[in-house]
Amino acid sequence: MNEPVFEHVSRIRPVRRAVLYVRVLPGQDPEPTFVRLRAEAMRRGWQVGQELYDDGGPQAPQQSKSWLRVRKLCHEGFADGVLVHDRAHISKDDMEYVAELQYVSRRMCFTALLIPEAAP
Repeated sequence: MNEPVFEHVSRIRPVRRAVLYVRVLPGQDPEPTFVRLRAEAMRRGWQVGQELYDDGGPQAPQQSKSWLRVRKLCHEGFADGVLVHDRAHISKDDMEYVAELQYVSRRMCFTALLIPEAAP
């Protein structure tokens, strides 16, 4: 998670508004992952604004309708950040993943992972 942005958001708004985002394969039920994300959001004291998912399987984030909605919510100030299961739910491609983290961060929003990235 991008700590400086998270700290900034915490000072502005004590209860953070998070969007839950899941990417699944076509026909796969996103609900089991949403259950885990809801529990994590509750544990962290976050308010869940929307639950969004894409069911197109692995694809570029810019081709994912619901991920674009997450970006819009962050850009327009309707969310303080996004909680996803792991980085693969955003993108398995390193460059695409970093670009999305930067986009969200530049809007002073956070990206949180239920399963943290491994340290290099």
